Amino acid sequence: MGVIKQIDYVTSASHFVASLQTADYEEARWLALFIKSKLMESNEMDISRNAFQNDKESLVRLNMCGKDEEHMFLNHERKRLRPNVMFTKALKERFNELLRAGKAMIEFELDSGVVIPKPILKEDRNDFKLHCEESTPRAFKVALLEGLVPSIQNDNGGDALFQNDNGKQFAACLSMLNTLICKLTEYREERDDFALHEEVEQEPSLESQRDVNNAVKLFDSMRNGFDEHQRAERLKQDAYFSLEYQAAAFLNEKKGDVAAKTFKKYERSFSLLRELFPDGMDLREFNKAQTQLVKDMLSNLDKHQNVGKKGGSLSPKTKNSMLSNYHSFFAWLEDNASIDIRNPFSRVSFSKQKNAPKRRSFTSFEVKKILLYGFDHGSEAREFRIDAFWYPKVALYTGMRLNELSALPISHIKQNDDGIWYFDLVGLDVKNEASERTVPIAQHLLDLGILQYIEGLKAKGEIYLFPQIRKGVSMPGSAGWGDPISRWFNRTVLKNIGIDTDAEFTKRALISFHSMRRTLISTCVTNGEEHYLIKRIVGHSVEDDITLSVYADMDQIPLARLKEVLDKNLTWHKREVNMNQAVTSTFRLFEKWDISDEQKSALLGVPCSIPLSRVRTEPESFSAFSPDLKDRCILLLDINAKLEEVFSNPQNVAGYMMMFNHNTPFMGSMPIELACSSLKGLKMTHQAIASFANSIG
Repeated sequence: MGVIKQIDYVTSASHFVASLQTADYEEARWLALFIKSKLMESNEMDISRNAFQNDKESLVRLNMCGKDEEHMFLNHERKRLRPNVMFTKALKERFNELLRAGKAMIEFELDSGVVIPKPILKEDRNDFKLHCEESTPRAFKVALLEGLVPSIQNDNGGDALFQNDNGKQFAACLSMLNTLICKLTEYREERDDFALHEEVEQEPSLESQRDVNNAVKLFDSMRNGFDEHQRAERLKQDAYFSLEYQAAAFLNEKKGDVAAKTFKKYERSFSLLRELFPDGMDLREFNKAQTQLVKDMLSNLDKHQNVGKKGGSLSPKTKNSMLSNYHSFFAWLEDNASIDIRNPFSRVSFSKQKNAPKRRSFTSFEVKKILLYGFDHGSEAREFRIDAFWYPKVALYTGMRLNELSALPISHIKQNDDGIWYFDLVGLDVKNEASERTVPIAQHLLDLGILQYIEGLKAKGEIYLFPQIRKGVSMPGSAGWGDPISRWFNRTVLKNIGIDTDAEFTKRALISFHSMRRTLISTCVTNGEEHYLIKRIVGHSVEDDITLSVYADMDQIPLARLKEVLDKNLTWHKREVNMNQAVTSTFRLFEKWDISDEQKSALLGVPCSIPLSRVRTEPESFSAFSPDLKDRCILLLDINAKLEEVFSNPQNVAGYMMMFNHNTPFMGSMPIELACSSLKGLKMTHQAIASFANSIG
């Protein structure tokens, strides 16, 4: 009591704390703590609990006080919490008034014009409060509080100021209205089921009815706003799960990761899906039934629809490629989107057509015919004859696809630090990522003079390796820029070398320009070459081989090693002649050229001390002195064959080797001099004359 006296606390005669109706200090203290604990325990309508959530610190401070200070602290807390306590009490009274009036309206059937909305479900209540708190203007919140809770006078006789700035009282009003709606709904259902155990004797006043109507309408208004909010959120969520949204996200990610041609195939695949599902598709509902619809669509698709033709269905390979794109998309969804779905394209494919024609390789005999092919008449491939000369040869010795050859710029023909010439397909518009590769130029192509051919193109200002197919053409054909080559080869060359494509088809075999790529692959495989090297050369994917796809640096294989594979396995150009025949024909050639014995020995690579007569009659005996004797003879005979292609006059053919020549690589000397210098010089002479003959052809 000493502390109380010090602060001039005024007590009445009969009560120590007037509001607690007691004059005993201990009793007042106990009652204050009891009331406070009960208020904190009460959670009806989530009102009282919200008002006391911040009292942990206060309790700590309370425990540190003495008895006198404790009383002062409790008095301070009572004043701080009194507005909330008053509000809670007033709101409960208002709730009871509205509930009584509402029940009376139902009992006396005065509720015909009252549409009681559905209450907010328990799991949605927090979202409802949060939405109302964020979307309701402050002025409306204040009006709601003033409308629901009547004025309450404070201890000084004035109106109590509710702390409506923190939103707790507004949330309490929402809880009260929702509870009111729940109770009225339950009461109406019980009355309709004749299950009421209470009777309402007094009819509600008009004012009470108006208050109930206003409360119901108020809640209905906020409930409608919340419903609209939920619908908007569902629409956003539905958009997220739509085919259109996720397909766009998938394509956006893939655009920088895959080759341009692969990306176009993805775009085409999704375009077909949009045609199949014009009203959109919720991917959460995509199941095996939709997968079957996709398969049916692909089965009925016309393979010529993009080129203005009709007739013919897609091949199983093409259809499976489409299904693979869809499988990749749904696998991406599993990893990148919040969609709980099993891949509907897992283990889905089209069976390969039974007894379907298969592409076959060319035989060695057919390849030789292609390499030695001469144009049948003057009008054959007249517009692109030089291109037509090189296309089959480059295709056979590189395994490059028709469109890869057709789009190859001269600037992508390069030489590395080891001196290896190669075709660089990196960064070009090729079939897929694996197709972006470097392909070494085989020695046979170098011997044919392809570098000289390229230098000639550069001198003319050409851009592409095969410029003639583009002359006078503004757009590529159905097979791309290589369309004229494809038609010429498949219709003319194959027929002229004795291949009947119709007869081949009856034997379930397909043969075309693309068969040259298959021929390179099958030749290397048959010769026991490592598969990873073959894949690297032709640009086949290694994803089906976990070791190669994960652990092997395929791009790091030296070009020299790849060139070795080509030079070792691709030997169709080498003539199959025996030693005796080659040497005998070469000595006859020497007689036409009218050269010295010293030049003959140099060309054959044998010492001058060995009699040429014995070399001519017993060539096998001197193979130790000239291990490349047969190869030298073949080169010399081929030089003469090339000269006969160029000159019709035999004297020019015989005299060319002894004529001064100012072109590369002779540079003012006679070709016979370079040829006699070494085996390398002989090869350079052969290459220059072959290139000369090709440019004339």
